[in-house]
Amino acid sequence: ERCGFTGFFGRTAVFEILKINEKLRNLISKKSSEDLILKEAENSGLRLLVKSGIEKVSAGITTLEELARVIDVIERDKVHRTSLESKGNLKILVADDEEDILKVLEMRLNDAGYEVIKARNGKEAVKYAFKEKPDLIVMDVMMPDMDGFEATKILRSNLETAVIPILLLTAKKDNESELKGFDAGADDYVTKPYDENKLLARIKMLLRRKNITGRITS
Repeated sequence: ERCGFTGFFGRTAVFEILKINEKLRNLISKKSSEDLILKEAENSGLRLLVKSGIEKVSAGITTLEELARVIDVIERDKVHRTSLESKGNLKILVADDEEDILKVLEMRLNDAGYEVIKARNGKEAVKYAFKEKPDLIVMDVMMPDMDGFEATKILRSNLETAVIPILLLTAKKDNESELKGFDAGADDYVTKPYDENKLLARIKMLLRRKNITGRITS
């Protein structure tokens, strides 16, 4: 019952981190091919994502089947994200029942080069998240039909939406609400009123984090 009868409980991470040395810096400066850079990176000790995963399989943390599934998800997500970035239209779903806040966020995010999808309650947020597969979700906590906590739990419990970063917005400043947000699966939690520039910086941070990490169940 603890793992939903799946055999897995909790999450762990696999990483592929490239440390830039002088040789790699020169290759990048010369705009060398990706294959040449990758070869030099491996010679310099780069541990590929799949190798990181296999180490966890060897340690008994997860299985080859789970690793194969997640690596495939990550690679497909990478291709999708690269395609969006080349067009400059990463998609952000903004969910809030206050129309003024929706308009301000839409304008600010559009100015920053993001495509915005708007939802006005929790049920709409979940619906659009499954339909549009946004790159990030900014969601108010207190909304009609379904609050942000419940919407976050639903999105985190489904494989299709589990890896989408979620940033919760709330007027409540108590620690209990913040902990409840993180417990539901939120990646970040921001109180209103918020500084627009700081909010945008946190959005960029979450998108970068999504770009360099992969999470697998264990």
